[in-house]
Amino acid sequence: MSLESAQKKVSSLESEIAKLEQDKQAAEKKEADELNKASKITISKNASPTAIRSKKKQIASHNNAANTARDKKINIGKKIISKTKELNTAKDRLRKAEVSERNKQIKEMSIIKSNLDNRISESQLIKDTRDCLQNYDKALALYDKAISKFEDGDPDDARNVLDDMRLALEQLIRQILGNEKSLENQKEGLGAFLKGAKISSEIRNLITQTMSYYTRFQDNHVKHDDSFHELELEYIIDQTSVIMKFLATVNGGEYNG
Repeated sequence: MSLESAQKKVSSLESEIAKLEQDKQAAEKKEADELNKASKITISKNASPTAIRSKKKQIASHNNAANTARDKKINIGKKIISKTKELNTAKDRLRKAEVSERNKQIKEMSIIKSNLDNRISESQLIKDTRDCLQNYDKALALYDKAISKFEDGDPDDARNVLDDMRLALEQLIRQILGNEKSLENQKEGLGAFLKGAKISSEIRNLITQTMSYYTRFQDNHVKHDDSFHELELEYIIDQTSVIMKFLATVNGGEYNG
């Protein structure tokens, strides 16, 4: 059973049991109410035979209703016991599915890590990017933290790697532009900065459009929902590095456009 199916099964059974508990409570209340009503009916010694029959009939009616409610309560209780057993089994399957999924992630991450270990922190791109960030302490610290987490290979840290990469880029652009805007709101200022540095319109558009898709990916697949593919992790590291290296180089006056 897949992790998603196991989660849905547990959630469905929990909802069923919660509904049954409500129904059981309603049946218990009905039983108590009917017994209370029956107990409050009194028959006077001086009552007429017709009145006595009427009273007895009312008492019998309330007792029957109470018995019906009691039977319903008992049947619901049996269903709850059965569903609870089913839920415990489903939870066991969910735990196994979670372990299986985690082992799968660890294996996949290990494969990616083993393929990249020889070049991620030692790659020329990473080295060059770090060199370009020497004057940007906050951005460099976040960038190094992301690289370190990636190389540790913990699947639970994958989202944090992407978060730190985004924050590193955000800090760099804030320092370059001299503001505290979020990454999503830097498009206009970034375009003006690149234009002022005499970067061609094609490259300016490439950078700003890439940034738009970059922030959209972070919002849709990282910030609000862990739905990214493992291979996208390396791509974001590379893409962030390319952008940061270029912007830091342009801001450092090394670009002779």
